[in-house]
Amino acid sequence: MNPILPETNTQRRLVWLAAAACVASSLGCIEWVAGPLPEAVDVNRRSPQAAGPITIRNQDVRAGASLAAFDRTLRGPLMEIPEPNPKIVRRPAPKPSTPKPKPKPAPRINWTLVGTIAGPAGSVAIVSDSSGQFDISGEGESPALSPAGVTITKIDSDRIT
Repeated sequence: MNPILPETNTQRRLVWLAAAACVASSLGCIEWVAGPLPEAVDVNRRSPQAAGPITIRNQDVRAGASLAAFDRTLRGPLMEIPEPNPKIVRRPAPKPSTPKPKPKPAPRINWTLVGTIAGPAGSVAIVSDSSGQFDISGEGESPALSPAGVTITKIDSDRIT
């Protein structure tokens, strides 16, 4: 016997008990809805003991004293919409734009990657230029080839950047 789950008969009894509780509560709701309404209370009828005006928090309330509050139209607009104030807004004339200098195009690098050497200290690239000169450079170095001033940032097995 599994200690977590009760037996099948016990499960059936619990399901029947839950179904019976649902049916009983439904019948109670139907009885409440279909039952008779309580007798209406006449709020305008006053007991003979209350012979004077009605006082609420020590304030005298007489019939007609508060009718002015209810004597207004409730079908009007909920808020007054102000008339539009047409203002002519003049935008300032646009400033003449000065042409931005175009950046110089990067020089065309006509190098050929001849090979790479990978070692424990880092990778090294063997490159040649269009004139046939060779140079061996590592990452962060500038080869002594034309155009000058180009630095190798990354060396892969099939390309350099």
